[in-house]
Amino acid sequence: MVVVDMHQHRFYPGGQPISEKCLKKYFQKERVAGRVCKAIRTAREIGMPVVLVRMESETIHPVIDSMAGEDSEFVRRIEKEDCDAFLGTGLEKLLGDWNVKNLIVCGYSWRVSKKGNACVASTVEGAKQRGFHVITAYPLMYGWTNGIGELARTIQHYRKATEHYFSEKRLFGRMLSLAYGGQEQNVPNGTQDF
Repeated sequence: MVVVDMHQHRFYPGGQPISEKCLKKYFQKERVAGRVCKAIRTAREIGMPVVLVRMESETIHPVIDSMAGEDSEFVRRIEKEDCDAFLGTGLEKLLGDWNVKNLIVCGYSWRVSKKGNACVASTVEGAKQRGFHVITAYPLMYGWTNGIGELARTIQHYRKATEHYFSEKRLFGRMLSLAYGGQEQNVPNGTQDF
């Protein structure tokens, strides 16, 4: 699982920390952060590797970072310099060391525009070019789109490029399926959609 740019300042530029309590509120950006936290927790419970990708090492999201825990055998943090998390980083080698073939990509700034793709879209494209099977879920992505045309391009891009889910619950089912060798699994209690 690759979590792209879920930084504190992306959600609250004034620096107000995000608390566990506020993740339950009905603001979309906070709901996305809560869903990403649940996805990270599920990934850790089933032994799925998690990579937190960010532009600068000191830009963190306290709740998401604490949910991921310290860097360990299957949790890593990578600093990137470009929209595509693969460019100029050790992400591809790290995933290769973990023998990862299927990649769940989520995070902040998912739009596709005429001027260029944002960070999640660029990372998805980079993963596809490197032969990964990419899985995305709309409930785990956030970012503004400038009008209906850009929104349509964005959705079309993800539909063409990846296996995608509109339901958080179905994504969790797919995660369990990957963890258990492709066998269908029931989604455990506590992973229902918000």
